[in-house]
Amino acid sequence: MKILHLATVMPHGSGLYESAHDLVAAERASGLDSCIIDPNWPVVDRDVPIGGGERVAGACDVIVSHSGLGLYAEIQKPIVQVFHGRPESSYRLEQQGVSAVVSGAAGLRNDPRYQAFVTLWQSHVPFWSLVLDDIKIDVANPPIDLAAWSPTTTKRYDFHGQRGELNVVCSDMWRSDKTPFCLLPAFALFADQNPGAKLHLYGVPDKRDGLEPVLERLRERGQLGEVCGRVDCLKEVYQAADMLISPHGIVTRAIGEALACGCPVVAGAGIGLPISVVNAEPDDPYAVSGAMNTLAGLDRNDVRTAARTTAENEFDSMRAAASLKAIYEKVLEAK
Repeated sequence: MKILHLATVMPHGSGLYESAHDLVAAERASGLDSCIIDPNWPVVDRDVPIGGGERVAGACDVIVSHSGLGLYAEIQKPIVQVFHGRPESSYRLEQQGVSAVVSGAAGLRNDPRYQAFVTLWQSHVPFWSLVLDDIKIDVANPPIDLAAWSPTTTKRYDFHGQRGELNVVCSDMWRSDKTPFCLLPAFALFADQNPGAKLHLYGVPDKRDGLEPVLERLRERGQLGEVCGRVDCLKEVYQAADMLISPHGIVTRAIGEALACGCPVVAGAGIGLPISVVNAEPDDPYAVSGAMNTLAGLDRNDVRTAARTTAENEFDSMRAAASLKAIYEKVLEAK
């Protein structure tokens, strides 16, 4: 079975790409002949980023669309569509004229090539089902490569000399529908109660109007550590951090990767996981700081072990690959 995944290739720059990458790696490990290429690259025989021989789109059995068909819009193969975007984010992208995500998805129900639709979050099923007029939406777990993202480390990351007594990390991307901005006052409350705590921010946009004054106050109080854009050292960051905070109520890449590295999480309501994730309404700084205090009060070794166990139970990319394989088989049987 030859499976061609179409996904915009953005190493360390896109949760969609990282999820597609981990899924393809798992499919290959499970025996499927899978590869991934960028739908907007004019080369059809290049296998990126996982090697294994040249392939052309016409030789595959099933197309898995993560980022749309792009240059392969005319290909006549069965297609499995994976919806990565948050519904609110998808709506806003279309409102802003960036991409017609929702309208494009609605049109897929009239294209007979699209044989299955998949999301990585159960809470997104009602939205996509509504858009697609009650077409069945399958769910696969968010795929995380547990070998690549692990607690095992050979050196201690020092946050470029800005390590605190307690190191709190936030690494979700800043999107139009949700940003980590609301967590900053919550961290300030937490740091006031926990002297020596520092916040390290990754994935911060270059345009920081309205953000920089808040960062400067944290900096003046000795509560701010690293502030970076996109980085390629997040594994080491998560291994060294005491906790990750996130405004999201779904398992984003940041949350899944952090847990796999043994880093516990404070996240928005909606993630029903063991003690490795403490939930709080992200817009309530008192609730978030309280959740952070709860997590900080737990035994560090115990909670890090629980974080890794949660990732193994919930986010293993091999389990996601098995779910997708069953869908491919059903699609090919129908064909």
